[in-house]
Amino acid sequence: MKKIGIFSVILFITLSIFGIVDVSLYYIMPKQTTTSDDARVNADSYHDPSWVSDYYKELFESSASRWEPYTYWRRRSFSKKYINIDDNGIRKTSQHTCTNEKLKIFFFGGSTVWGTGVRDDFTLPSLLSKQLAAHDICADVTNFGESGYVNTQELFILIRELEKNNIPNIVIFYDGVNDVYSAYQNKIAGLAQNEINRFKEFNSQILLSQHSHESPLDYIKAFIMSTATYKYLSHRGTTSNPAPGLANYFSSNAIFFNSYINRAKKEKPDLSKSCLDIYKTNVEIIESLSKAFNFKTYFILQPTIFQKNTLTSYESNVKQATIKSCPGLKELYKITYALLLNDEKLNKDTHFFSLKNIFSTTIDPVFIDWCHLSETGNEIIAKEIFKRIF
Repeated sequence: MKKIGIFSVILFITLSIFGIVDVSLYYIMPKQTTTSDDARVNADSYHDPSWVSDYYKELFESSASRWEPYTYWRRRSFSKKYINIDDNGIRKTSQHTCTNEKLKIFFFGGSTVWGTGVRDDFTLPSLLSKQLAAHDICADVTNFGESGYVNTQELFILIRELEKNNIPNIVIFYDGVNDVYSAYQNKIAGLAQNEINRFKEFNSQILLSQHSHESPLDYIKAFIMSTATYKYLSHRGTTSNPAPGLANYFSSNAIFFNSYINRAKKEKPDLSKSCLDIYKTNVEIIESLSKAFNFKTYFILQPTIFQKNTLTSYESNVKQATIKSCPGLKELYKITYALLLNDEKLNKDTHFFSLKNIFSTTIDPVFIDWCHLSETGNEIIAKEIFKRIF
């Protein structure tokens, strides 16, 4: 009995020390960016900074996502002053009353369409709606944009809307940034951003489902993986792991992912060419759907800060920081965009046009980071889209 008592004391002290260490590591580990950490609040393209700080607080609060079939994620519902998202994860678009029959317009894209950095009334879909109303064109514009989405994810959303018999008159795809960046990040084209996280999430569920649902060891392993101590040591790359066998288990999904990447790289070694091929294939599929369901489609290549020749001090710092943190990204955009613009079939057989150079001679600031625009920048884009399409 005495030995059991000593063991209990030792166990209690050990668990207490572990608890203190784990809580301490939780607070010293890097946390998700908060509004005060977001350098974009200082962007010089915000001419009226009075709302900016509150906006970025809302942006941070609205970033929580839920699972979405086929496309992985979608924002949860959210309602505040500058950002409003409905129960379907769709951000509010400014609509204008009219008496005539409305055109139904679907607007697809990533965070640049969703509206990172701008208020509800200044997203691209909202500003296009404003342009249409100003020219007495009745339209109901839906903002299907979502942060990180690539063109293939947008295609899946379109298909699911068609399955619901929600048929548009016009569909606009505003892409380029995420498709190229995803290829850069994953080392192959055609995947969603952060695809390796999907491997991890899927395999972490397998851990609890394989062998026995009731195995205490499985739950202990899952608990260890959730601790700040494990995450901190894994992040530091140390070999002093509290559960090395478990680390090997979970790293196996990364090994599998890397083997998948290596196979794909052998099949398609040219990253820029792969981006072009996948984008063209998606365009062909979308064009087939447009003929079957009788709607028009437009494909727009979006700008980045790499194409703006005259930069403000803020924009220049953003560009240099991006180049430094993502070596080779600028060159990948240059090559991929050139392939897209020089592709004869894409440019002759579809409603494809480029806005990549729309700010090439602009002197005033328009970028808040390397790909997101200010409200002023979005207004310029929306006017050009209206002029090209309507």
